[in-house]
Amino acid sequence: MLFIVDEASGVADPIMEAILGTLSGANNKLLMCGNPTKTSGTFFDAFHADRAQYKYITVSSRDSPRTNKENIASLDRKYGKDSNVVRVRVDGEFPEEEDDIFIPITWLDRSKDTEISDITAKAFGLYRNAAGIILPADTRGVSRIEIGCDVARFGDDKTCIGYRVNEVAKIFKKYNGRDTNWTASNIAILYKRLKEQFRFDGPIGVKVDDGGVGGGVVDQLRSFIRTEPAVYGNMIVLPVNFGQPVQHRYYADSTTYMMGVIRDLIAPYDDMGNPHKPEIILPNDNDLIGQLSCRKYYFTSNGKQKVESKEEMKKRGLASPDEADCMLLVCLPVNYKKKGAKKNNA
Repeated sequence: MLFIVDEASGVADPIMEAILGTLSGANNKLLMCGNPTKTSGTFFDAFHADRAQYKYITVSSRDSPRTNKENIASLDRKYGKDSNVVRVRVDGEFPEEEDDIFIPITWLDRSKDTEISDITAKAFGLYRNAAGIILPADTRGVSRIEIGCDVARFGDDKTCIGYRVNEVAKIFKKYNGRDTNWTASNIAILYKRLKEQFRFDGPIGVKVDDGGVGGGVVDQLRSFIRTEPAVYGNMIVLPVNFGQPVQHRYYADSTTYMMGVIRDLIAPYDDMGNPHKPEIILPNDNDLIGQLSCRKYYFTSNGKQKVESKEEMKKRGLASPDEADCMLLVCLPVNYKKKGAKKNNA
């Protein structure tokens, strides 16, 4: 018998255990291949603890004549040659869990590969019954919808708009060189589309980066609410300032707090050490995963964690974390008890 397991890092341990249990026959063989995205599991062990039992080979994209060397150079510039993104996606090496990386890439990959819940699958019209037939969309299980926008205007930085429906997060649009009116209009389009698609009557938080030109987007969205309350009455606009000091037990500023929210949502273990399934399914977006996994942190003089700023990342030669900041806003917890909101620094 021959077992061929593709994307072996992502295959669940119980499945691999069942396969390994069938290899007692003299001629039974196992071939595993894939990107080395995890530092645990059967695929990882084949290169480490169990390497004596396997023949193994690592293929770097740099050595293949079929790969695009310009794309490889671009990844080197964006994330650094020593980053886990480049190690995994380019060099075919397992990630290194550096002590000063705030969110491990293995956690991020696990989140994006998590299976959607039945309730949310029904809402998106993706649910199949026992016969394999896709059922009509059933949106009664949608309990939350959130929108986030990291605003840029012109230059190399991107404006990114994202959203969340239950546990599923997605990037709606990202672009360069558009003014704030264009951005506000796209957020309004997304808001109406989500309300209609999921027949949602609850409040929808729209969290916008309020630094720089983001204030213009906030003002425009609030004008939509004033002029068309019947359409936009459930839109709750929350201006958010990145990097502002916050009163928190563990985190020094608002950016670190939002990074901590995502880290807690996707952590493999809860505070008690019990196995924890990701509560958010992040988009399968290489820029997003790269930006979140490259951000380092340090401790302030009072012992609180603080992630490096966007400016500090750029000094290391990294690109602006636009997709990551968008997703931080999407996942930022919101209290809807009071309609309307003052400026939110956390």
